[in-house]
Amino acid sequence: MKVQTISVVIPYHGRINFFKSTLDCLNNQTDKDFELIISDDSNDKKSVNGLKSLVKKYPDLNINVIRTKANLGAVANTLQGINHSHNKFVHIL
Repeated sequence: MKVQTISVVIPYHGRINFFKSTLDCLNNQTDKDFELIISDDSNDKKSVNGLKSLVKKYPDLNINVIRTKANLGAVANTLQGINHSHNKFVHIL
C-alpha cells in the first residue's frame, strides 16, 4: 500500500446526500495524493449500506471506512478516524 502525504478524516453519521457532495469534491481534486478515512458511527442499517454503496462509486479515491461503536459523538468518532491514519499530517473535514 502506497502511503500518501496526508490523511483526510471525515466523521460520518448519516446524511448521505451531503456526504455525496463531499466525495464529489474530493474526487475532483487534481492531486489525489491523500488517504481518505471515513469514520462511521451510525447505527442505522440503511445509512451504513448507503455509505458502502456510495464509496464503491469512487474507485479513484483511496478510501478506508472505519466502523466504530454506534453514536460515539462527533469528537470521539473523529478521533477514531485519526487513530487509523497512516500519515504525519491529518486534515479533518
